[in-house]
Amino acid sequence: MLEKNRSGIYEVQPRDGSSTLQVFCDMEVDGGGWTLVASVHENNIDGKCTIGDNWSTDQGTTGSTSSSSWSNTRIFGNVEGATSDDYKNEAYFNIPANDVMIWHVPNNNPSSQWSNLASLKYFTNNSFLTQYGSNLRDLYKNHFPMERQEEFSVAENLDKYTATFEEKSSYIRSAIPSFNSYTYDSNNNNQISDGGADMYDNGNKVFVRSASSDWHRVVYDATHHDTDWSVTSTTQTHPFLALMYIENLGGHQSYFEIKVESGTGADGSGSYSSYTGDLSYDDYNMKYKTYNVYGASDPSICEVYFVVYSREKGSIVSGSNFLTSNEWSSSSDNLVNSMRVNNNPRKVFLGYTLFSKSAGVIVSPTEVRNAMTSMLQFMTRVSKAEVTSQIQSSFHQNSNCSRMEESVVAPIIFHTGTKQTVTNRIPSAQQSLTTAGFIQLRALNSIGYPFAMCPGVKTDSCYPSAYCIGSISMIGANSRSYGDFTDGTSTFHNLNASVLIFTRN
Repeated sequence: MLEKNRSGIYEVQPRDGSSTLQVFCDMEVDGGGWTLVASVHENNIDGKCTIGDNWSTDQGTTGSTSSSSWSNTRIFGNVEGATSDDYKNEAYFNIPANDVMIWHVPNNNPSSQWSNLASLKYFTNNSFLTQYGSNLRDLYKNHFPMERQEEFSVAENLDKYTATFEEKSSYIRSAIPSFNSYTYDSNNNNQISDGGADMYDNGNKVFVRSASSDWHRVVYDATHHDTDWSVTSTTQTHPFLALMYIENLGGHQSYFEIKVESGTGADGSGSYSSYTGDLSYDDYNMKYKTYNVYGASDPSICEVYFVVYSREKGSIVSGSNFLTSNEWSSSSDNLVNSMRVNNNPRKVFLGYTLFSKSAGVIVSPTEVRNAMTSMLQFMTRVSKAEVTSQIQSSFHQNSNCSRMEESVVAPIIFHTGTKQTVTNRIPSAQQSLTTAGFIQLRALNSIGYPFAMCPGVKTDSCYPSAYCIGSISMIGANSRSYGDFTDGTSTFHNLNASVLIFTRN
């Protein structure tokens, strides 16, 4: 039998009349009294909701199988093996608690070594659990359910995306030497009448539609909403940009389309050509198609239609024919070109941009590819993008989709490690989206999937899988972003360590 006030394994009785159970108790941190109620352990990062992922599947040994392990009375594992497998005991839901403590402990070690080996120990002391039923099960079951919630609408922030693009468009333009900065000269602000040097005879007229709507002619420097399906925003920049974000909640619209009509200054002279390209960067993919008018004395025209998507970030595109052009020109005048995204797409960008050079000089395929690569890098807003940190910072701020108000966030006190220890584990380009010194419970991603816990941080990220653990199954969505741990957490949470969860009354 352990001496009183010494950390180790004790027998406790969770409630009157119940059987006793063995639990590990810490008697050192902040005066002690901490009971280990659970641990999260990753035994196979490539296995998603498979054997061993007890928190994200219904594999528990007892109790109901109709809900998440975070919110039911299922128990699994054993106390001595808490760093070798997932673990949850009856104290998780049957012993009243005020606060939570987290340890990060290397895997496959005996309980006698956990305290000495823990790289991080931190705890809350504001009694936040008393507001949510006084245990974690009640919090997740009755207050912040571990169920999919309503999706966040990125479309609502599209004008912020294009505003940032407008500010930083010179980075795209710099990929095309001797770029012709055409003139926006229409009184109606919905076309380029001439553009300077007879580039157009009333051109660059942009239209958008979905399967259930008629063509809508867009106005420059404005935003057009198509109910809940999509939103299109345009910029009078160099290059011009029309960007549609296809939300398509529920996938009810079968297609979305963008079309451009132009009379050209070439008036049938010169040459025309078309080609396609594919790009990928980080988890994002871009497909583009160009239509070029060149070789006349007027400025050249290079129309680029493109789609950007990331299945890893929730985009839904399918079928070999998901991208088509129902109208495509075959001359150097009276242009009518379109790009359509088919098969009920969701969470996809469809866009059009306009490049040009003076005196009919063609914008080369290499220049187009370089410019579109810069655009793709810009849109992904990831640390590897070859753009300045100012762009990344601005893009992060303008694309904020925080759902922190739908979470429980509590400040923590460090016993072992510091805020800086936690911050150092976060890639520098993502640090603006996280704040160390907190624990966040039931974080939501942009498509409404919950993550049970963000240990050591709170996050504004659209994709908290990079920092949080314990998601429910997302079968049919992003397979890399669910499981006890996710692929994204490997840079933040050591996959060779378990997260031990304690509570205290």
